[in-house]
Amino acid sequence: MRAQVSALMLFFTNLFGLAFGPSAVAMLTDFVFADDQALRYALALLPLLVCPLAIALVVQGMRPYRECIAEKHPP
Repeated sequence: MRAQVSALMLFFTNLFGLAFGPSAVAMLTDFVFADDQALRYALALLPLLVCPLAIALVVQGMRPYRECIAEKHPP
């Protein structure tokens, strides 16, 4: 079970990271900065936009995780 969950996590991480990461950098460069020389700014800005979303998703997922752990291992 643990290996299947790990495999799914790696699959979706790679799917979204490889599919949307380069596209997001290109969209920021083309549509936000509108300058090919602003690639460095797009690369610097993207983690600042994505990391808060990732933190929010982890925090949101901690509650069901804690409930699952408490159910499997009562005090």
